[in-house]
Amino acid sequence: MTLLSYEVTFDSGQMETVKKALDHYLDVCRREIRNGGSVPFISDRLTIKRLLARLRKHAHVPTHIDDGELFALQDALSNYSEACEQGIASGEAVPFTADRSTIKIIFGLLDDAIERTYVEAAQRNADQ
Repeated sequence: MTLLSYEVTFDSGQMETVKKALDHYLDVCRREIRNGGSVPFISDRLTIKRLLARLRKHAHVPTHIDDGELFALQDALSNYSEACEQGIASGEAVPFTADRSTIKIIFGLLDDAIERTYVEAAQRNADQ
């Protein structure tokens, strides 16, 4: 089985939103586990803790994210995006409107990283 690594660089505002999303989803995972949930919350909780620790150390360098981290990050961003929508609907525009817009940009960065990784992998395989 091949484990892929995706390289993505976040600017400081994007990194702040990524950390908020991961912190928010970590709380969701903890709550779900307390309420008897297991899959995917136990795995995501561990992955998010590891990813957060690494992101806090290396905030402004290209970040390498493996498949599991990518899926957990996408789950975290989707979950936080829903929380932003709920916050906006309840009249709390700040900071949710900006975070919601940044999440869309981050998803675009992740999509670009995924495409770049697959193209590079295909080229390596063709060269062999």
